[in-house]
Amino acid sequence: MKHTRDTRKKGFHLTKWFLDFAGEDGSVFICYAARLTWKGITVPYTHILWQRPGEPTTQKTRYTRARMPVQDGRQLIWGDPRCQVAGIWETSVDPLEARLFESGQGYLDWHCLHPCSRVTLEFEGSQYIGEGYAEVLHMTIPAWEMPMRELRWGHFLSPGHWGVWIEIKEETGPRQWVWWDGKPEAGCRISDSEIYIPGANGSLLLNRGRVLEADKKILQIVGKLVRYLPGFRKVIPESFLMADAHKWYSQARMDLGPKETFTGRAIHEFVNFNPAADGA
Repeated sequence: MKHTRDTRKKGFHLTKWFLDFAGEDGSVFICYAARLTWKGITVPYTHILWQRPGEPTTQKTRYTRARMPVQDGRQLIWGDPRCQVAGIWETSVDPLEARLFESGQGYLDWHCLHPCSRVTLEFEGSQYIGEGYAEVLHMTIPAWEMPMRELRWGHFLSPGHWGVWIEIKEETGPRQWVWWDGKPEAGCRISDSEIYIPGANGSLLLNRGRVLEADKKILQIVGKLVRYLPGFRKVIPESFLMADAHKWYSQARMDLGPKETFTGRAIHEFVNFNPAADGA
């Protein structure tokens, strides 16, 4: 799909998919597939990341004919022939959803269609089997107009157990959404290295063993979008553009008391939307 003018949509609207995959061989795949509308112009884009242990990270981005995932029952299907990738995410658990923000200017809705999936992925002629996750965001308010200072997000997968967490820190304090094996959990403590879940009487320990991304991702994306959206960068605060983002692949251990421990894998993220103030 090419970027097009849409005279019916004069405001801001973003639909953003996130899909990931953790292979049995240690490989990690991430896909961002999005469609952004601003002032009547719609731009689709896709970005993929592929990383195997001990090998350089492969990244590809495209802004024309970008394809969005398709949900078909319990399966989610996505592929891009130009990037030589195709995958099927198949879940056996129910989806999750939450409205993460709402004001008179718009809202941010989060839909986790696949908290825990079995994935078959083909990439550059080879097939991989593993576990994965898929979500989609719908935003009608620009993220820089939301009162976010920090964001922590992640998910954990292991045989028989899974978890998902989101924490948004605002000036007035944190707001969080946590699910463990599909059950909402309250009063959790969330950091980059540990998720304490009092309802499960346990702690999920994250070793942050591999860095998947560590850059100013918003600045990079906006820098490429401006060729399609004239004036877009000028409306975004510099502090938001310069946000620091870190994403990790962790070997994770869940401790449920002294005698019950199990291991799995986690992909998780920390975004600091005001790094200059924190470093002052």
